[in-house]
Amino acid sequence: MLPPPPVAGTNTIQPLATVDMMRDEGRRQHNCVASFSVEAVEGRMAFYRVLGPERATASLVRERDSWRIGQIKTAANRPAKRTTWLAVQRWLADSPQVRTTLGKGPGHLQEAVMRDGSNASRWIAVLEDTTLGEGEMRVVFPLGMNIVVARVGGQVYAVSGACPHLGCPLFTGRLAGGVLTCPCHDWRFDVRTGEFLDAPELGLTKFPVKTDAGRLLVGLDWREIP
Repeated sequence: MLPPPPVAGTNTIQPLATVDMMRDEGRRQHNCVASFSVEAVEGRMAFYRVLGPERATASLVRERDSWRIGQIKTAANRPAKRTTWLAVQRWLADSPQVRTTLGKGPGHLQEAVMRDGSNASRWIAVLEDTTLGEGEMRVVFPLGMNIVVARVGGQVYAVSGACPHLGCPLFTGRLAGGVLTCPCHDWRFDVRTGEFLDAPELGLTKFPVKTDAGRLLVGLDWREIP
């Protein structure tokens, strides 16, 4: 048996409670979930079978005393649709575990949805503020969007995580002095503004960032969500 799941399941989102269930899920979905059995046994990750709105496998990742959504993948490790991400977000927001701990210290789930009253943006908690050090960057996937967050000069910035050239993942590149360099062809971007240093018209999308109860939140405009 694996450790108890951090969030109770539902009829459509069911915890994988044993390593055998993880192996069966991997066979059925043709994915690599079983390769994370050690992380699951040690309580560093938790996995769920998603039955709707599409068949998928979801993971939660433990970070210190809290959890965040890791990945949501359909068969053969294909990305899940936005509607599936929203369904998982609603499950987390509606679960008793989240409702009783949201914004009250350790135990909350970092992907819980929050609003600030704006009609334009939806604020998504993506990281604990203390887990992002100066000069560091992390990749996050609020509502399935690939976003890089970085701390430069004491400020946190968020930009789109794929290079506009060939879509290379920017989080595997280098960050130095606010300049993020793509690992594929050395395209350079100012992570504070999203500007491509050699051709500003090809810059990255910049997202607003704020803190709430020790968490970093990224603001998404619904028109930008795929």
